[in-house]
Amino acid sequence: MAEQMRYMNMPAKRIRRRRLLIFVPIIVLLLILYIIGFRATAVRRGAEQFSNSTASITKQSNFLGKQFGLAINSSSKSKFLSESLDNMVEESLTLSEKASAIEPPEDLKLAHSFFVVAMKLRHQGLEKYSRITLTAFSAKASKQSEEEALKDISLSDAAYKYFLQETNRYLNSHDIKITLTKSIFVSTTLNKKITKKKAPKPKPKKKEEETKKTDSDLAIDDVATEPLRVSFNPDNNIRVLPDTDSVDIRIRIQNNGKEDIEDVPIEVELLNGDKSMSKKQGSLNRIKAGLKRRITIKDFKPKKDGINVFKITVGDPSSENNAADNTYEYKFIFNSQDN
Repeated sequence: MAEQMRYMNMPAKRIRRRRLLIFVPIIVLLLILYIIGFRATAVRRGAEQFSNSTASITKQSNFLGKQFGLAINSSSKSKFLSESLDNMVEESLTLSEKASAIEPPEDLKLAHSFFVVAMKLRHQGLEKYSRITLTAFSAKASKQSEEEALKDISLSDAAYKYFLQETNRYLNSHDIKITLTKSIFVSTTLNKKITKKKAPKPKPKKKEEETKKTDSDLAIDDVATEPLRVSFNPDNNIRVLPDTDSVDIRIRIQNNGKEDIEDVPIEVELLNGDKSMSKKQGSLNRIKAGLKRRITIKDFKPKKDGINVFKITVGDPSSENNAADNTYEYKFIFNSQDN
């Protein structure tokens, strides 16, 4: 009672001060709780926006992956396939640009970089693959290009995996429950195409096979130039050609073997002294057994001074038992040097 009377007799100024001391800590506590709650909400909101943006792109990319798998497994190699791949390339470029345009929260920048790399690799792989249908490659080049394209796409899945790991790490650290969209662009079927099969071990050769290399027996039967030589010195095997700026070389090749030979490579190197001036290749699609064929390799630019040499190689000498007649050297000078 005495305390109550003392409080009632207390001046109003002291009463207001006492009330203020009671309410200030409560206000500060409420403010702190509000700031913490606001930050938590902002973190969640930023994570959700990032997740939604990447999920939208990923779903479209997954759809492209299914289209790509169907396209390359199709037996059709027609214009329709080429146009279909062109459309996929354009769509993947759009998705790559959208991925780069996302502005992630500060702590999700690393995860975002993996996401961007994944989309760029998918676009790059599709673009490489589409070129195969537009450009006339050799069989070897086409296979190599296909492997490179599929490797890029396979690497995109690895980059996407890192994106998921980094994003989940961030979400778990903030106790945010968001299910991320999974993405595997390369199916098991495609992975089989990417993985190179190991070459089988060669069978041990029989004794008679160890000395025998091949049944092929190509030989250089005759060599002439255009323009034709004007003279020949048998003492040093040097021909004299009329003055000219360009020389073609005509080679006659004979197949001394018992089987037809296909895809015969011919290489001609022009040397002046010991220095190589130029090198050109040609090929014959087929030389029948016992017959001869000619090939002309054009437009060499020999020097006017010194001894020029055409070094000719036909077929693969290392694969033949009789390799001496697979090579030939044609030495020549020009008319002005012979005077």
